[in-house]
Amino acid sequence: MPFISKGATLAASVGLTAVLAVAIWFYYGKGNPASMNAPDYKSYVISTYEELTRNLNYDAMRKRLNDPRRLAFFAAMAADMHKLTGNAKYAEQAEKTFRVLMDEWRRNPELYRKHDNPFFVAEPLLHAYAYLQSAGKLEDGDEELLRAYLPYANARQMTDNNQGLSRAVGAAEALRLFPDHPDAAKWKANIDELWNYWYANKDLNENAGHYNAIGLSAVIRLAELTGRTQQLQNGEARSMFERYRDQLSPSGAVPEYGDDYFGSEWQAWIYVFEAAARMYDDSSFLEAAWKTFAFHSKNYPLRYAPGSFDDNLWSVVILYPLAEVLSLPETSLGASGAEAGSLVTRRNEPGRPGTPDKLILGADRAPGTPYVMSELYGRGYHSHTNRIGALLYYEAGGIPLFHGLTRHNRSATDANIVALLPPDEPYPAAVSAPEPGVWQHESIPVRGLIAGSMLDQESFTLDAITLRLAANKPYTFAIDHLRLEGPAGVKVIDDFETLAQWERADRPYSLGTNAVEGNHALHVRVKPGASLFYRNKGYRTTFSLQDYTTIKYDWTYIAAERTDIDFIFRVTVNPTDSVPVDVDFYPSDTNLVPLLKQAEAESRRKDSYGLIRLDEYYTFDSKLTRQMVLTEEGALILVDELLPGPLASGYTAGPLWNLYSLEAQGPNWFDSPGEARSWYKPDGTEASAAPSLLVYYAPGEGRTFGAVNVPMNGGMKPYTTFARQTVASGSKVRFVTLLIPHGSGETAAEIAASIRVDDRPEETLAEFTRSGRTVRVSIGGSGMWSVERVQ
Repeated sequence: MPFISKGATLAASVGLTAVLAVAIWFYYGKGNPASMNAPDYKSYVISTYEELTRNLNYDAMRKRLNDPRRLAFFAAMAADMHKLTGNAKYAEQAEKTFRVLMDEWRRNPELYRKHDNPFFVAEPLLHAYAYLQSAGKLEDGDEELLRAYLPYANARQMTDNNQGLSRAVGAAEALRLFPDHPDAAKWKANIDELWNYWYANKDLNENAGHYNAIGLSAVIRLAELTGRTQQLQNGEARSMFERYRDQLSPSGAVPEYGDDYFGSEWQAWIYVFEAAARMYDDSSFLEAAWKTFAFHSKNYPLRYAPGSFDDNLWSVVILYPLAEVLSLPETSLGASGAEAGSLVTRRNEPGRPGTPDKLILGADRAPGTPYVMSELYGRGYHSHTNRIGALLYYEAGGIPLFHGLTRHNRSATDANIVALLPPDEPYPAAVSAPEPGVWQHESIPVRGLIAGSMLDQESFTLDAITLRLAANKPYTFAIDHLRLEGPAGVKVIDDFETLAQWERADRPYSLGTNAVEGNHALHVRVKPGASLFYRNKGYRTTFSLQDYTTIKYDWTYIAAERTDIDFIFRVTVNPTDSVPVDVDFYPSDTNLVPLLKQAEAESRRKDSYGLIRLDEYYTFDSKLTRQMVLTEEGALILVDELLPGPLASGYTAGPLWNLYSLEAQGPNWFDSPGEARSWYKPDGTEASAAPSLLVYYAPGEGRTFGAVNVPMNGGMKPYTTFARQTVASGSKVRFVTLLIPHGSGETAAEIAASIRVDDRPEETLAEFTRSGRTVRVSIGGSGMWSVERVQ
């Protein structure tokens, strides 16, 4: 989590709202001016905190002692509420929450020696400690107990992500408060090492929305605490902040990607943008903060959750970053827009500066302007490798038409991409639990295991695999034929004909005769009610990515009836001269980690164009080129050209588009009114009606269309619409998809009837009618494109 600055007093900073309130700026999205005043953060923080704590429950806090992050942040938040308001009840809340944690730690020291999320606890806990100390509310032994805890919280953690940086902030606070601690020199050395580690790259190797906000907040706070703020003036460091500013949608929404939830934990972004505005004296960051607040506070407010104070306890943790904005120095800046249009954003991946990150289409960021974001990176901490090339976010008229499908949807077929699946796999989505005894065939791209400069290495070592198996009912897990595949052919890693690689004291392993290859497969007895890790001794097989691009294996289970299998396949790879990398994969996921060869984006007037070229697309010998045009009307035209390789001959291929609901459909089109919710515009007014979205797939020889509603990971069950056909090696196939948002005054059938697609080898022409005008879009194979409108 981000941290409250101690550099300016809260009393002085309360005037921030008054200073900013004079700044009003005007947008001219779709020809209608709209104005927005500076947010009243203080009133929002106070009223929201009051709402969340109207049924305060300290017993619920005691149930969270294994995760003291919630208690530490709650105590710190209550302390700041007292400073903001002078209300004594908040001082009492801070003291009682701190007491819950300290008293239990005193009774059971094992709780502080080993607990969840240790990297987030020290800073807020020390913040609450300093407040209570100044108020004379500490008890005998509190300081001694805190000194004993800090070595566990401030352990060395060399990671350029939110965890390592947040831990370093806690260590820096500990140094400030306890400079005579026996571990003070060690903490300083760890902080210096971590700062130099991340600053050498001047970027965070993390690829998930709210985790990025936490990491950036920690960078700001760590720089302030250690006297390094001037180092953030470096151009590369600044571009890191600018990248996230430019990702912000015209409505002010923060698009979702990686392990993220749309609309969740947006408060940290307010702090990042407000702090960046002051750090760089740049009003475009101030506009980003105000727009983010306007969209999320209306569309995703923190609300009281009845029946469970634990949920409200977490919401207070999320609210904490917004309170810290009030401690930033005053600024006389007004808000103004950045010069952001369609672009390919870039990041500094370790060893690979300037790596393409996201492709964004949008003529500008004025509210109402259509906007699309696609994933180009898909690596780093908390990332989803299966999203490379996929559309992550789409909005028009200030309304999100599509956003990511929550953090636990990882399969490639859960994304808006072109699928390319073997004929024996379900298309477009697999069932959640296969029948017992039926062998499943899994494929893992090696590229999903590696990042940064590792991509340039000639060889890697596949060290070990770990099977994480859990069950509610007894069953026997079976695995067979672990191998590498690629241009060099097939290299068997384990044929499971012996148990030489598999030993454990409880002897859960045996050799079964139900095998895919050879005479035997490895059987593992799984205990109900347990979640256990079964790791082999380590294969230590060295190979080249040029020779072998894919790890494959087969698995099934033996049980009396169909059972949900809780199974993770963990791969450990030792890259040359680097630390081992552990990456988890899930069964039945369709895994896709293509190689990005080209990405381009541009705008002309109010229309935008994007190009993505991908090699090693599903199979190492297949390629995909995606061209996109986003029109001023909000329509999105996709032209996907697939070149299957020999390995993909006979595969089923076609574009996918996920819908949150399905209201109407035709032979090759599908229409959705979107999510069942209301949306608020940037000016705070409720949209009269969210637009529906028409998905139209151009017909083609041998092509069929459909929609399925298959339960997906993460709790959402959107419809997956698709076109599909069988493909042949070396024969290019082109899929044209039109997505057209429309109001209730137009039926989807009428719009679909107006669509014309002429798909030629050298050019694709798409035509549709909007508001009495015919819109004609031309997309050439060489990247030439145009949009024409005829009355």
